[in-house]
Amino acid sequence: MTIKSSALPHQKKEKLYYFLIWGHGMPYKDKIFNILENHEKLEILYVMDHEIKNIKKFIKEIYAHDYAPFYHLKNKTRYLLKTPKVVRIVIVKTKTPDIDFFGKLDFRHEESRTIKEIKEHIRNQYNPRENGKRSEHHVVHACDNPHQLNQLLLYLNYKYSDFDNANQAFSIPFYLGKKTELLLKKVSINQLYANILMGNAPHAYTT
Repeated sequence: MTIKSSALPHQKKEKLYYFLIWGHGMPYKDKIFNILENHEKLEILYVMDHEIKNIKKFIKEIYAHDYAPFYHLKNKTRYLLKTPKVVRIVIVKTKTPDIDFFGKLDFRHEESRTIKEIKEHIRNQYNPRENGKRSEHHVVHACDNPHQLNQLLLYLNYKYSDFDNANQAFSIPFYLGKKTELLLKKVSINQLYANILMGNAPHAYTT
């Protein structure tokens, strides 16, 4: 049986965001990843470690589409110039972004409360300490909205559509690309092949 995706009922569009672990947060990358992986409102889609050739240019690109102009953030992000030139980017999907407005006057902006709360939790745990208190040298950054994710992906030579399959009939891994038709076929389990290892057990594979 073949199903055309365009003929399916409209599905609620899920929101895609990203978390970026800065170089000074990389020693905690596994612990931070566990927080994201085990959060009930998130689904991890993709993880990449990125080596930065020009740290100044990269920082400016990350904040170029922020709600505040970059010149307002320049002094606040200066500490990043001295951090290791490698970051981890984790692209996530949430069905419950809980959109709200934050900030005042010209800085008032739309943001996911879900993403904001997770980001602050990670910062409370792993930001460097000064005089026993959390500093503002943030180990993790997160986008405010899917548009900012799109801009980052374009910068890294990806496309947002590579990851967003919310309008398809089934959840399909991004690396299979967009599908306009789906063939449903009953086959023997012996005909299935796995390409992703899940867990440590020899049989722990998924298709």
